[in-house]
Amino acid sequence: MEDLKKKRVVVIGGGTGTSILLRGLKDYPVHLSAIITTADTGGSSGRLREETGMAPPGDARQCFVALNDANHPILSHFNTRFSGGNLKGHTFGNLFLALLWQNYGDFQHAIEEAEKLFGSKHSVIPVTKGATNLVANLKDGQIVAGESSIIQVENLNEKLKNMMLVPHASLNPKAKRAIENADHIVIGPGNLFASLTPPLLVDDMVEAVKRSSAQKIYVANLMNQKKLNSGYTLSRYLEHFEGIFGEDIFNKVVHNKREIGDRVLRKYGVEDDPVIVDSPDARYVEADLVDTKISKQDPNDPLKRTFIRHDSKKLAKAVWGVINNKQ
Repeated sequence: MEDLKKKRVVVIGGGTGTSILLRGLKDYPVHLSAIITTADTGGSSGRLREETGMAPPGDARQCFVALNDANHPILSHFNTRFSGGNLKGHTFGNLFLALLWQNYGDFQHAIEEAEKLFGSKHSVIPVTKGATNLVANLKDGQIVAGESSIIQVENLNEKLKNMMLVPHASLNPKAKRAIENADHIVIGPGNLFASLTPPLLVDDMVEAVKRSSAQKIYVANLMNQKKLNSGYTLSRYLEHFEGIFGEDIFNKVVHNKREIGDRVLRKYGVEDDPVIVDSPDARYVEADLVDTKISKQDPNDPLKRTFIRHDSKKLAKAVWGVINNKQ
């Protein structure tokens, strides 16, 4: 009976931003389903995808760790990267999921087996059962294939005509059921072009979200990414999603109100610029969401990560306030 009282929350995205939200939100009376991208082609995930043919495991691994006990004697090593040899750059968790995928031949099944092993109370759901291929069509006619290549395009937002999955990919039936049964659907925070957009391009995803009676919540990024969308205001993010859905679907917009000063950016060599909140309306919910502990780059991680991040507890509190009708 206790589970029936829990809010059913679907979080769509992938990567660090999604995992930060999940880590904090799991402490509230909710059942979480993380529907994550399968378009990653970089780093450890990209190598495993290319070498084995499996869906890239990195986003699933990050969300899996966030939703479970990070102090577990085995799970605590899931995000640890090998420092040398042929395994350099790979995380233990990615290899663990790759082994399960090898045994079961199905990425969703592999994740569910991991959830059984660790007694998971929440669900990680790849948006498709196999890997997806992201393609960007630029205004000058150039075609850029692969998520890791796309995010290297300078001023992508100015050059981009559209993005698509080639070939078309079918929505994981488990993801569709989670959306249909959701009380709340949260999109963000995360890399706009690499984490948040690809899952929405999967066949039937947009229709499933629009049909759902769930409350739709957008969690805004703290920072734009210099190479991709420098200068974006919050309204530009919302316009991006309106272009995908054909309408403005969000009932609430959660954003940071704490100023991230130039001194902090210079001190840590951050070239990204903060997202400016413009044209606020009654849907907007503001809170101090910044993690005051600046993260560091893992020397064994081949990908450059964002240093300024949301605080998981602050962010979860703000989102829970919206979910629980306190905002």
